[in-house]
Amino acid sequence: YYLAHTQHETLSMIQVADLGGVYLVSFVVAMVNALVFDCAYQFPEVREWFGQAELRPYRYYASLEVLNRSTMASWLFRRNLILEALLVGAVLIATYWYGYVRLQQIKFPPGPVVCLLQSNLDQRLREVAQRMNNQEGPPPTVLTHFGDLIRVAAWTKPQPDLVIWPETSFPFPYSEVSPDFPPHKLNTPEFKAWRDYGIEMQTKLTEFAKSSNNVTHLLGMNAYYLTAEGRSEQYNKALLLTPRGSIEAKYDKIHRVPFGEYLPLKKWMPFLAALTPYTGDFGIQAGEKHTRFQSGKYHFGVLICYEDTDPFLARRYVTHADE
Repeated sequence: YYLAHTQHETLSMIQVADLGGVYLVSFVVAMVNALVFDCAYQFPEVREWFGQAELRPYRYYASLEVLNRSTMASWLFRRNLILEALLVGAVLIATYWYGYVRLQQIKFPPGPVVCLLQSNLDQRLREVAQRMNNQEGPPPTVLTHFGDLIRVAAWTKPQPDLVIWPETSFPFPYSEVSPDFPPHKLNTPEFKAWRDYGIEMQTKLTEFAKSSNNVTHLLGMNAYYLTAEGRSEQYNKALLLTPRGSIEAKYDKIHRVPFGEYLPLKKWMPFLAALTPYTGDFGIQAGEKHTRFQSGKYHFGVLICYEDTDPFLARRYVTHADE
């Protein structure tokens, strides 16, 4: 279905996606390319470029001589190629016609006002900011940059109903302890940092929410999770923060980037680590459920970065989202 992505700027072409998804757009793209290939392949020069054998008695069908030939094979060839061209042309015209009609239908019911933040910050700065053991806190550049963006977003008129942050952009990582983790162990030196940081993080979120002019935020952030067995896991999280500072819902990225966020078949083929840009034990855990978020009277799902290349994940929010 990645063929459909090549048409992202041709709006009339991609409107048929509401009939058959990206697969239908890809099918139309493939049809056009197949016709171009069938026409080009009839020329001996093209077959020679690709090292293909001549297909007698059709070697002259694409030359001017084909106009003077009256054999049955020649007639069948011309008929089949013409029929293919007519079929592809009809599908292409229908696709663009449908797209044109859909683009004229501009009357949509009013929806929420959404503000999307675009940080354009060096990934290395964000990684430094979101380390849980970072004693110095986020670099001043990160805090200043996002502080300016938030002030603009929060005081824009009309005021947004929801401010959406990019993936892993919130300057502080989130931490969470499993409800099955023994509470008394949080007082031990080994796990005391988890308890202290959890309290500190909740305070930061509450203060941030109060300073955001009564706006709801969907935060993109790194998150650390302490399992019941005392093992630390990392997630790529989206977190819905209300103006009161409460956390309404959370979603952990499910579809991770191979070799960037996890190492496929790590247990069986550890040598694949040489193909990654990272060293050591890197990566995040995969989320387990599709969270349906609610902001006011509206419901929505979240796809993080690479996940929006998989239409299956988007459909899950309509059919099998976890409440």
